Amino acid sequence: MTMGRRILCFGDSNTYGYDPRSYLGGRYPASVRWTALLKTAGWEIINAGENGRCIPRLDHEIIMLAQMICRTEAEVAVIMLGSNDLLQQPAANAGVCAERMEKVLTALLQEIPALCEIVLIAPPPMELGTWVNDPKTLEESRWLAGC
Repeated sequence: MTMGRRILCFGDSNTYGYDPRSYLGGRYPASVRWTALLKTAGWEIINAGENGRCIPRLDHEIIMLAQMICRTEAEVAVIMLGSNDLLQQPAANAGVCAERMEKVLTALLQEIPALCEIVLIAPPPMELGTWVNDPKTLEESRWLAGC
């Protein structure tokens, strides 16, 4: 069986597949992780999800992402970030996240080969619970996709 396109999935714990019920940083089973589901559809997946990751803000962070895309020879780079920016940075809102992401995407389009497609995915809206207890953060998470 020949593999499909090579996809680099760059994101946070939602991409990694972190299971918050785990005490030691475990992952959800592959059968429910969105990156693993792509793999079962015949895609070659490089999961670059990292717990706690925010949208790159510094030039060297953006350059490192561009280098990762080139090094892995990804044909598609899927980027899903923004949740941790809202959770960890009090001044961040959906609009700020969108501005940061625009800066990242603009730089990537100049740095990576034209043959690599970039797909931006908005994180799923947050739900009230252990990780999110602020209604404002919850509301902002719902605005991410539109921004």
